[in-house]
Amino acid sequence: MVRKITVNCNFNGTSQKVPFYIGNPSSESHPLGFQAKWLSSSGGQIPDEFMKSVAEVKEIAEKNKVSFEDLLCHLMTEIEAEEKKKNNNSKS
Repeated sequence: MVRKITVNCNFNGTSQKVPFYIGNPSSESHPLGFQAKWLSSSGGQIPDEFMKSVAEVKEIAEKNKVSFEDLLCHLMTEIEAEEKKKNNNSKS
């Protein structure tokens, strides 16, 4: 199953949300490798920290024999919920 995620990417110092599609990557390539290459041809860049984190999630999924896309989407949902909670608390 392919899942859509949205990532803030850098375009010459400007942050812009870009949709990416996550599936079951081959063991030899980075899950976002081809999409990162395409984005760079348009002047954009996926943050290095995010690329490293996605590679780590892929390794964890392979090691534990779980779906990479399910694990990544679960983690992103948890992170977004935590950020939303922090933003709501800071507004109080």
